[in-house]
Amino acid sequence: MVRNKFLKQKTIIFPDLKFNSYLIQLLINSAMKNGKKSLIEDLVYNALKDIHIKTKQNPLKIFEIALKNLQPKFKLIDVKIKGIKSNTPVELPIYLQIKTAIKWLLESLKQRNEKSFSTRLANEIIDASKYIGNAIKKRDQIYKQIEANKVDVYDNKQEIINKE
Repeated sequence: MVRNKFLKQKTIIFPDLKFNSYLIQLLINSAMKNGKKSLIEDLVYNALKDIHIKTKQNPLKIFEIALKNLQPKFKLIDVKIKGIKSNTPVELPIYLQIKTAIKWLLESLKQRNEKSFSTRLANEIIDASKYIGNAIKKRDQIYKQIEANKVDVYDNKQEIINKE
């Protein structure tokens, strides 16, 4: 019996007011702590202003490039085959790719040595757009694990084919 009133509804995200971008609003919502949205908005907008000053380019384009560089196409899921647990790569939908990229971006800010949140965020976004930085290292570690486990997936498919 389905209980529709208990199903989780997806929240509708409106674009931010300054850049009219959904990606920046996702970044603001995921960086927000204890409901202090106006504080995080100011910090993110200051970071985008720093990006514009340092690179002399549109900060929204640089942020989109950084997210495209960080997006994982696959994730690892534990699957039990013949009593043996193994990690198998599974494709991610685009929405989850963006969410994990933003999550990795915010987690990598803790490892940086700059004083303020806005300078750390600006420098990490610039680094991610150039394929360097802590968030890119995290993505590369995941991709190495996926490459190691692709062999297992291929072998399991071969075993299934041979049984038929």
